[in-house]
Amino acid sequence: MTSPCPLSVEALPDSLEPGDVLLNLTDQELACSVPFVADSGEQLQTGFLAPSVTGSVTAGKLISLCESADRLVVVGENASGLVDQLSAAGQTVKWIQLTADCGSDSFMDEEDSEAVAERLRQLGYI
Repeated sequence: MTSPCPLSVEALPDSLEPGDVLLNLTDQELACSVPFVADSGEQLQTGFLAPSVTGSVTAGKLISLCESADRLVVVGENASGLVDQLSAAGQTVKWIQLTADCGSDSFMDEEDSEAVAERLRQLGYI
């Protein structure tokens, strides 16, 4: 059984390698620089936005589409069955589950930082 790799949307392009093919099973378009499976898994396309696949995708269809791919990158939450079938068929697969990016801006807002600074002043640290 292949386990998913948690990754933010922003980090996804950095995790892609030459020879990868992307299968997007999420509901958002993903920025990518590798070929991707599109139109219900019936063809490979190349571009900068990988649309989500709306139809059903089978492991056999994907393997025949991605014969020249070094690795198939599957992005989606509930893809364990598909990923396991692809792995069992001999396809190299990386399974990615998207996570929310916790940027530095979301950690502490201005009001929080003012409260922390005031408390540090009260304690004599600044």
